[in-house]
Amino acid sequence: MNSATEYFIWLSEIAGAGTTLSKRIFEAFSGDMRAAYEATENEYLSKGFTNEESVLLSDKDFTRANMILDYCAENKVGLLPMGSEYYPSRLYDIPNPPAVLYYKGRIEKLCGGAIITAVGSRQCSEPAYTAGYELCHKLACCGVSLVSGLAEGIDTACISGALDGNGFVIGVLGSGINILYPFNNNDLFSRIFRTGLVITEFSPFTEPLRVNFPIRNRIMAALGDAVLVVEAAKNSGALITAEQAAGMGRRIFAVPGSITDAHCYGSNALIKNGASAVTCAEDVIDELSFAYPATVGVSAEKKLSRLDKYLSRRKRREERRHGIQKEKSSENGTLKKQVLPAEPENAEENAPSPMPDISALSETESRIYLFLREGKATADIICAKLSLEQNKVLAELTMLEIYGLIESLPGGVYSAL
Repeated sequence: MNSATEYFIWLSEIAGAGTTLSKRIFEAFSGDMRAAYEATENEYLSKGFTNEESVLLSDKDFTRANMILDYCAENKVGLLPMGSEYYPSRLYDIPNPPAVLYYKGRIEKLCGGAIITAVGSRQCSEPAYTAGYELCHKLACCGVSLVSGLAEGIDTACISGALDGNGFVIGVLGSGINILYPFNNNDLFSRIFRTGLVITEFSPFTEPLRVNFPIRNRIMAALGDAVLVVEAAKNSGALITAEQAAGMGRRIFAVPGSITDAHCYGSNALIKNGASAVTCAEDVIDELSFAYPATVGVSAEKKLSRLDKYLSRRKRREERRHGIQKEKSSENGTLKKQVLPAEPENAEENAPSPMPDISALSETESRIYLFLREGKATADIICAKLSLEQNKVLAELTMLEIYGLIESLPGGVYSAL
């Protein structure tokens, strides 16, 4: 007797990628794929399928489905059919969801938390590459997962930034799970396999044909809460993903670029037509934090505003330490320097720094910061003393640096300011 998963593989191979047939069959037979497989041509016709579709579905050959199932079992490739626990609910909302997804990685994280789909040019400019890296690094640090098409250029920049920020990356292939394209991105694929997830609707040994990528893009668009276009030329594949996402009701963000740079014509046009311009990660984080208050960190900008008083005190201490303070002249309103008595050289170092308002920090951020106020430490020591996972500690240390509460020193040592 064939398993339910085999029936979904059979349907996927019959229907083909990107068609509506799989969803219509799933709904017509209320998810009972064995009944869908055993139905006759007349039964298909009675349920509203065309003559051509009914003839197609009457092919009951299971040879290829069994070969695929055997390959997946031998190579530890996961199978995620429609109706299964971790199948993304967002894919049910589109007219042409895949009957089955092939995957490697942490499938249990696919359906939880905020997700941004990042796209852009393969032949990108250096400023755009840097922008993609920095934006996705900060988004990852604030709890936002990344969906990517795993291409060169902007995709690589965004993935690298997210991974360095200890973020969860979901790569969507336009080929079989055993054909990783582009071929020179193997190091990046290895990192994703260790901590993230790679999925595809294409069965094993499917080549990365040009026609596959526009089909693949609808999955990328559907999985994200929003799409971030870092840089895109006119008529680029990134715009296809953005247009598909907009049709699904997703929010579109775009990074502005030079009006004279052809690489930016598409992304600038998106902004002109209503996409939200992104000049910093907070533009995206603030939007997602409303929908995911428990998992998406409050923007660094807002947290920093709560620390203004502390930073102001710190600035005054530094000025005093160097014997200089700015004050306003009572005579003409101009600024002048006033030399103050220098303090003993080690007085500032020995005196404990004022305790800032850390109410805006998460529980883990607070624990790490208070621990570092007691003395300098490496990430490994923090992990051991506070019983925290290394990925979590590294992410929180990054955020504490952004907030201006700690600094990193040579040798991987961190110190509270």
